[in-house]
Amino acid sequence: MDLNVTMELVDKHVKEGRGNKIAYYQLNSDGELIYSIRYSELLERVNRFGSALRNVIGLREEERVLIIMPDTIEAVIAFLGTVRMGGIAALINFKLTKDDYLYAANLIRARVLITDASHLNMALEIKQKVKSLWKIILTPAPGENQFTNDTRSMEEDVILFGDLIGKGSPEF
Repeated sequence: MDLNVTMELVDKHVKEGRGNKIAYYQLNSDGELIYSIRYSELLERVNRFGSALRNVIGLREEERVLIIMPDTIEAVIAFLGTVRMGGIAALINFKLTKDDYLYAANLIRARVLITDASHLNMALEIKQKVKSLWKIILTPAPGENQFTNDTRSMEEDVILFGDLIGKGSPEF
C-alpha cells in the first residue's frame, strides 16, 4: 500500500507503542464522557470498515462517500476507513437541509451515503434522486447504542454500520 494519511493518523501510534492510548473521546452535550477508543481499537475498526467498503460493498478507489453525521466515533471510523481503502470521503455538516445534502450528493457523485438512523428517511429520499448513489450505511441515532426494531427490517440497499464492520478484515 502506498502512503496513506491513515497510516500517520492511526497506524503510526500503534507501531510506536501508543496503541493503548486514547485516540478519541466522545462527550455528551453536558461535556461528560460517553465513549472513548484506543488507537489499537481504532486501527482495527478502520481496517474492518475500509476492507468491508471494498470487499463487501464493492466500492472502488476514488469513488466518493458522503458522510452526514455528528461528531461520533462512527463518523471518525467512516471517514478514516473510506480514506484507508482509497475512497474519497466527503464529511458534511449534519445540520444542513435535505436540499443541501441532495446538492452535495449530486455534486460529488456519491456512491455511498453514511448517516445515522435519525436521518434514514432523508437518506432514502436522496437515494431515489441521485443516480450515482447505490448504498446507504446506517449508524444508530446519536446517543443510542442500538437500532430500534423497525430499523432492522430495512430495504436491501441499507446496510447497518455494525454489521458491515463485522464483515471486514482487521488486517487491511
